[in-house]
Amino acid sequence: MSNSAETHNSIPSRDDTHALQTARNLLDRLFSHYTDHPYAVCLWDGQTISSESGEKPDFTLVLTHPGSLQNMLIPPGELS
Repeated sequence: MSNSAETHNSIPSRDDTHALQTARNLLDRLFSHYTDHPYAVCLWDGQTISSESGEKPDFTLVLTHPGSLQNMLIPPGELS
């Protein structure tokens, strides 16, 4: 995945940095074999991750909150 230079100007906290790195690692694993169509992922801090093709994406996944991936991929528990 490639990264764009689009980011917010604020300095991320340690928790934000950890959440971003965790999301990037998970997205790398999820999309590592997805080569059929170009895609983009827009993270909650404004960063954009794109497929390696460099083509215009067929779709863009927009994550508006650090917990977005968890909410999408892990079923809610009884206390949720």
